[in-house]
Amino acid sequence: IVEETSHQERDDTVFKFFREAMEEIGSVFCMQDGRPLVAERTQLVVVFTFVDVVANYWFEYTGRHSNGQRDRFVQWVQRYVLTEKNRDYPNGDFSRLSAERLYELRSSLVHFLGLSNQEESTEPIGVVTNTLPEDAVTKVREGFKKEGKMIIVFRPKQLYNLFLEGAILMLGEWRGTIEQAQSDEAKKTGYVEGIKRVYKKILREGAVRVEFPKATKDAS
Repeated sequence: IVEETSHQERDDTVFKFFREAMEEIGSVFCMQDGRPLVAERTQLVVVFTFVDVVANYWFEYTGRHSNGQRDRFVQWVQRYVLTEKNRDYPNGDFSRLSAERLYELRSSLVHFLGLSNQEESTEPIGVVTNTLPEDAVTKVREGFKKEGKMIIVFRPKQLYNLFLEGAILMLGEWRGTIEQAQSDEAKKTGYVEGIKRVYKKILREGAVRVEFPKATKDAS
């Protein structure tokens, strides 16, 4: 099936899948009457799914060897998220986090809706709602400080923006490769093969959105 399709068809499929995934993931932050439609912990589960998706894309596209989901997650976060190149990295407490700790948080949320084992940590992670006033966040920090702990606080939307900026950096690299491929045959071959690998993964594991025509009322 892969060989029967053209590069353009594969390219269109790859970016359509990516675009639809991003639309669905971003929808968890929709509000109604000033209140979120999705609870904060569930928002975070979906946000970490976002990282799993783009990390999978990156590994397939580059043809990197992976030792599993943790390896893909950590490497992608180190390259595109916890870096000065990421515009959202200097904001808030993100500089106090490591890729490994983010993966622990991801696993705890996905498997137990928890915030990982923090009993002995002097820098526990705390998540506040996206609409909590900043002065209330300051009070949370002060409360933990009295207990001798420097809490790491963020909102689900802040974390999403951090990861989203990482994805933008990754796509920027791809765009640069596409531009170079216009005059560099090796770059062109690398891009075509990379898209083919992602396309194969979508065929193996992906789910596509199917649009059904709206039912029409019987004229009679």
